Amino acid sequence: MKANKFNTNRTLVGTILPDSTIVKYGLSQAGNNFTSKFIQAGKFSHVISYYPNIINDENELLNKDSFDLKLSNIRGIKTTNVFLKFISYILINFKIFISAKSAKNIWYYNLYPPTLLSYILLLCYRKNIYILMADYKPSKYFFSISYLIFLLTKKSKGIISLSSRTNLKHKKFNFIPGIHAEFCNSFKQEQFFNKTLTFLMSGTLSESNGISLALKSFSKLKDCKLIISGRGCEKIAMKYAAKYSNIKYLGYQSYDNYLETLNEIDICLSLRNPNYEENKHNFPSKIFEYFATQKLIISTIDYPEIKNFNYLKAHYTEESLISVIRNINLSEIKNITAVNYKILQNTMNLEAWNEAIKKMENEN
Repeated sequence: MKANKFNTNRTLVGTILPDSTIVKYGLSQAGNNFTSKFIQAGKFSHVISYYPNIINDENELLNKDSFDLKLSNIRGIKTTNVFLKFISYILINFKIFISAKSAKNIWYYNLYPPTLLSYILLLCYRKNIYILMADYKPSKYFFSISYLIFLLTKKSKGIISLSSRTNLKHKKFNFIPGIHAEFCNSFKQEQFFNKTLTFLMSGTLSESNGISLALKSFSKLKDCKLIISGRGCEKIAMKYAAKYSNIKYLGYQSYDNYLETLNEIDICLSLRNPNYEENKHNFPSKIFEYFATQKLIISTIDYPEIKNFNYLKAHYTEESLISVIRNINLSEIKNITAVNYKILQNTMNLEAWNEAIKKMENEN
């Protein structure tokens, strides 16, 4: 993806990798995609990409010509030696510090342990540091890295969060739950549905994300089709796919293949378990990919972040999910998805994000 070059003196610290590398190593596709969109939205002049030590070949990194801006790829030493790991950690963070310290405004895509020391060094250097908080899980213990990150996050100049449901308070806090980016710019005037109503569950396949709920429910919905993509509980997904002809597991897909799959789907599922602590604070930004491609969504959580959007709600039970699916009115879907698309286009476009970023920086 090409990004335009801007003289914003704005630096981003995060991780951005080619789609092929993400697939090969099973890394977070959602995080990588969002970082790519955020680079466009923030009009960054410099991106510092920290990448994990499991990647051996420099050809598996983004080429510096991939973006029309300055790109610095940073990695430590691959070793199993504890002392050398510590030295590697120091070197990585010192490199990030040296690369970022000349920028007027520095943004971190989440605050993680691997880059925490660089953040502390830049704070000591009295730099303007901001955080895009894509994921947040509150610490259960005072004496933990998570709690230290909680305290240090509050030392930033400002936070933009994807979720409004966080106990992290900051005097300069804004939340924008998603970015409407280039792949979804064209509105489809006509919507067609599969003869067999087809549903998608994609992403991390875990109990907290509702994989068991989906599989058990669709084993009883023989006249509906469930497509699953992603990594996590692969064995249980493959077991159900082998037993039930209406369930298909595609494995972990490249982003392009995922978009092709999404184009063939009628309805998307967001079945997060509301009883899990992380689901009480985070918002699945993948929902906006569904809105952007004009898909109807069934969610098991009533998200305040999308209170203005229309979607179907189910309780976290097989009975409720099956009942909601049985009562879907296809004739109403086009109007629902058209309204959602318009809201997304008007409030979460790249320019709206850039204005939010500039406003936060200009308040200092």
